[in-house]
Amino acid sequence: MAAPAGTTQGTASSAKGFASTDPEAYKYKGLAMLCYCGTLFVILALVAAPKSSFVRFHANQSVCLQVFILLSCLLSIIPFIGWLALCVVYIMIFVFFIMGLVNAKDMKEKELPIVGKYRIF
Repeated sequence: MAAPAGTTQGTASSAKGFASTDPEAYKYKGLAMLCYCGTLFVILALVAAPKSSFVRFHANQSVCLQVFILLSCLLSIIPFIGWLALCVVYIMIFVFFIMGLVNAKDMKEKELPIVGKYRIF
């Protein structure tokens, strides 16, 4: 059943990459972008805007990406093949980082490929 005119369907639309449903998302766009710069910035953003679903979404995406980075370092244990795979994974990580920054800049709540479907908080 369709939503009445003038209303949004909340998480269903944001999960598919549409604009954020957080009414104050524009105010926190910079904090959401900073989340992708490291753990310290994730903590800073969550302390500065604890009730913003937009910041929380991008902080979660960033933490999932950081966990993926840590897990991908295990590939370096495998000689030759692991090292080649690690090069490919690092390129993927760089692309995911850029995608996350662009999504935060455009005020979208679009999940990152591979790592974005997981929820940490």
